[in-house]
Amino acid sequence: MMRSYIALVALLFVTLGFAGPHPLSNDPYKFKLGHDLREYAGKSTMLELMKKEIKPELEGIADRGEEGSASVGPAKNRNGVAVKINDENFFYHIGYPAGELGGRSYGLKKGQAVGDWTDRKYLDEMSRVARTSDSELGAFYKSLVEIIGACNPGSYSRMNQAHTQLVATNFLAIYGAEQYRAEFGSSEWDDALFQVSMVAAFHGGQKTLTKFYRGKFSNKSIPQQQCKYRSGGSATKDAALNDYWQKGVNCDRSGIHITRRDYEKMGQAITSFYKSNNTDNTQNFKRLQSAIRDSGSNVISDVAEYFIQKQSDDIGSVDSIASAVADFLVGLRKDADKITESLL
Repeated sequence: MMRSYIALVALLFVTLGFAGPHPLSNDPYKFKLGHDLREYAGKSTMLELMKKEIKPELEGIADRGEEGSASVGPAKNRNGVAVKINDENFFYHIGYPAGELGGRSYGLKKGQAVGDWTDRKYLDEMSRVARTSDSELGAFYKSLVEIIGACNPGSYSRMNQAHTQLVATNFLAIYGAEQYRAEFGSSEWDDALFQVSMVAAFHGGQKTLTKFYRGKFSNKSIPQQQCKYRSGGSATKDAALNDYWQKGVNCDRSGIHITRRDYEKMGQAITSFYKSNNTDNTQNFKRLQSAIRDSGSNVISDVAEYFIQKQSDDIGSVDSIASAVADFLVGLRKDADKITESLL
């Protein structure tokens, strides 16, 4: 009788969905642990999902010694956490220790190659998105903000190009990885990724890509493999979006965060321009500052920080913020050459 009772209770737990995380439907790799963003839409920020759900699961996998090798990828490794964006897009966190170093995150768009993207690879692909149509670019940024701020993937279907969705999915994979690492005390590398992704819209509108490099507004830079960003070296190559990714002095570490002084100076220059000039995009700029309740000296960093600090608790405002971000960045691309001329 007791065994029958226990079996019945267990059946009820499974039936009612209380048996714990389980493989996601449509997940091509059938991960043991998974989350569908649509179940959290409008209820949680992406950062809250990381803190309350994904981080404890990754730590538990590490504590049990089940994390495996991050390098084998999702196809051969079931011991990680899968996140479903929609039926076509997933990302996976694999091989994370209970600490800030290690682990890999992979983005997958069905029908496309699985991403295991470095920062540089992401920036190379982002440079293509930065030159796509206005509607596609706007849908890209709106989707990112809606997911970061409210776990809402509703705008994903508005991105018509498979490549744009793949880049967005890999952004979310890398962003989530940096959120995990930030929980162990590392710098806010998630905000670095987001800031440069927004600044990319500006560079996508330039005739000649020109950016701050070691504090100087220039269309030249130093090849990363020389590890001379901090000091020395001659700027000999044409500037590229991936210059925001650099290696440390001894080539022992790398990341977008290393170039913070440059992408933040770029954001400050953009903000200063709109405070002093009236273009078709100026109203979008003012609307964005109003939406995030911040009129500081760098609207780009203000947006990125909004979703890291507790200011983002107002999930109900995320949709209007997402629209404001998308409209401003599409307009920023149109003003890129005017802003460039003002800085030369």
